[in-house]
Amino acid sequence: MLKEHNIPYDKLIIGASNKLQFCKENAIEIFIEDSFETCQELEQNGIKTYFMTTKMNENIDSENIERVMNWIQVYEKIQKFCKEN
Repeated sequence: MLKEHNIPYDKLIIGASNKLQFCKENAIEIFIEDSFETCQELEQNGIKTYFMTTKMNENIDSENIERVMNWIQVYEKIQKFCKEN
């Protein structure tokens, strides 16, 4: 999906068991996630997290975490984040 939408990225990690530890060990600044609990944990530890909407989580209130609906929104959010930081 990222290549299909011409979204540049350094690494794509799938299946990391401890995402917080992985982020800390690899200096990850931005994370896209569909698990609300993981989003909360990462945000609480200073990692900018975007909550990717799926059918499984569409009814979860994500007031404190920015929700994204598609990869185009992910790209726009990351562009904004990079300009602000």
